[in-house]
Amino acid sequence: MRVRLRARWVTLVATSLSAVAVLVPTPGIAAAESSAAGRVLASTGPETFHGINPVRVLDTRNGIGAPAARIAPGQTISVKVAGLGGVPASGAAAVVVNLTVDQPSEAGFVTAWPSGEARPDTSNLNFVAGQTIPNLVILKLGADGNINLYNDSGTVDLLADVSGWYDSSAQLVPISPERLLDTRTGIGGVQGPTSGVVTVPVTGRAGVPASGVQAAILNVTATGGTADSFITVWPAAAVQPTTSNLNVRAGETRASLVLATVGANGAISYYNSAGTTNLIIDVLGYTRFPSTQTSPYLTQVLQPTRTNDQAFRLGQFEANGVTTVNTVFYNNHPNQTPNWIEFDLGRNWTTLSTTYAFSDQFSPSTSTTRFQIIGDGTILHEATLAFGQTMPVTVSVANVKTLRFDVTRADAGSTTYPAFLDPQLSTTATIAVPEGSDYTALVPGRLLDSRNGIGAAKAPILAGTTVDLRVMGREGVPTSGVGAVAFNVTVTDPKGAGYLTAWPKGADRPTTSNVNFVAGETAPNLVVVPVGEGGVVSLFLFGAQAEVIVDIAGWFPGSISTGAVSANLPQIGDVIFDNDSSFREGSIDAAGVTYANSIFYEGRPGVSPSWVEYSLGKKWRTLSTTLGFADTFSPAGSTVQFRIIIDGVEKVSTVVTAGQLVPVTVDVTNALRVRFEVTRTVTGPTLFPVFLNPTVSQ
Repeated sequence: MRVRLRARWVTLVATSLSAVAVLVPTPGIAAAESSAAGRVLASTGPETFHGINPVRVLDTRNGIGAPAARIAPGQTISVKVAGLGGVPASGAAAVVVNLTVDQPSEAGFVTAWPSGEARPDTSNLNFVAGQTIPNLVILKLGADGNINLYNDSGTVDLLADVSGWYDSSAQLVPISPERLLDTRTGIGGVQGPTSGVVTVPVTGRAGVPASGVQAAILNVTATGGTADSFITVWPAAAVQPTTSNLNVRAGETRASLVLATVGANGAISYYNSAGTTNLIIDVLGYTRFPSTQTSPYLTQVLQPTRTNDQAFRLGQFEANGVTTVNTVFYNNHPNQTPNWIEFDLGRNWTTLSTTYAFSDQFSPSTSTTRFQIIGDGTILHEATLAFGQTMPVTVSVANVKTLRFDVTRADAGSTTYPAFLDPQLSTTATIAVPEGSDYTALVPGRLLDSRNGIGAAKAPILAGTTVDLRVMGREGVPTSGVGAVAFNVTVTDPKGAGYLTAWPKGADRPTTSNVNFVAGETAPNLVVVPVGEGGVVSLFLFGAQAEVIVDIAGWFPGSISTGAVSANLPQIGDVIFDNDSSFREGSIDAAGVTYANSIFYEGRPGVSPSWVEYSLGKKWRTLSTTLGFADTFSPAGSTVQFRIIIDGVEKVSTVVTAGQLVPVTVDVTNALRVRFEVTRTVTGPTLFPVFLNPTVSQ
């Protein structure tokens, strides 16, 4: 839906991204700390995480936290953290630190550990000559409030930015780093480079208790890979998510911190997407609390792997007067040969439940369609349903890798809309979900992907741009009670060198960095950041245009001042379906004023309704917009009927004349979807009916 319009029109990107001047002395790394850095933004109680706006505690380039001198090979420095920038002088057990190495003279690694303890045989940050690269560390503080940093080879500059700390009584337990896996030496039971999926035991090893562990704090390093690849980490026995934790090029050594949910069997799984690579996993700590059973929705957890017909859709669907979310449906009439869509279950689930259904709004009364569920080529269930009929189905999917949903028209009827309502997967294994604890680890879910329009417009992020990313109420993060989130940020296909900074919306942007990159590099890093106004985190991209991907890892409890939260509808959600491809999003002139973020119909609406629908997801209370014509294009005397329909119920219906503007406000409390509809009421030439700046608020 986001398209380039004719020259008369101005796209949202062009109008909102005017030139921005940013002064940073060193490309690729942010400058020294700002006066706002270190301000406490989210305090989550006596046994929890405290997020702060990131503060720089070390920069050897200019003498912050250590002498202004490069770190020599084999040198260890001790860095004061307690008592600086929002971290208390006493009572802090662990800190969240983003470490960055700048311009190393040769390849090497950096090890971080609590001062006063023996240096562990692990690494936190791996680099090659001339590279600027960060990695997040969650690290226990020494008794003196310091951390130690060791440089293995060459000379380097080091930077350290602190974004939060843990109380001494917190349920997160930091430990001195120990090695869980090293495929180079066989530690962890795996010898030699690996490909595909590997399972690694976590509990009962390397200082991690045998029970009561919900998530492990891991530093994951890939080295010696034979191909450009990515690594995904997730709880063993859960479905493999479509996310990544670490991106690495052939022959490169790269590390990333991972907050990994531990499966019910006390293990994690990792996946190497291409070639073979050695993997090293060091454990830095764990979180503890009870776990509960979960049954994820199929469409929330998995993405389709293959389909033979693009008419399949995932989303909200109405059947027999009931709207169901998380549904797989066929948005057209199926053929008399099978139409199918497949999902990869990875042999991780035992049971699938769903309901076969036709939408009685769309299907003619004579229609019949055959439904099939096929696992690894074997028919698990089959039934033929008539118009308006539904049938609940439960099938065993134990050891099934590939699941296919199949629909076939069983008669010569016209349009039908068969649907698999609310498909859910369950397993005898549990995915740990905490109750009343410090940190809630989640099966990773995608919050932002500028490559395909998830969480933002489908376009690369331009240099100097700030993206406000709503995190609360998405991908398992609650709509309230959230103080901070942990997510993996990946920058890919950058057109030059630069960095990305994350911070809570409403706070001053800190002059620190979370991800550093160079032209053509794919660079990931884990970020822990307090949630800002309205449950939003801000992301700033400096240096060069790039694609940005954000995958949620988990959240920390707390409270924030949400205030009046509002957002423009075309910015927060993609179209779920429409019946006319002439709908557009962007900026339009109406009555001599240019309105950005509008929904308009670029053509002549018919004498039957043309409509487009958006998902509201029960997140909003009020929708406001203005109905009107672009008087530049609409002839005098033209009239069009506008309708706004919420979950099938008409809320607004009015006839508007060319050049007229009619403001409307609609209650959308608990609404799943909204339909914008236009119908021509008189015969006439080209018209441009428009819903100006539709805004939703809470």
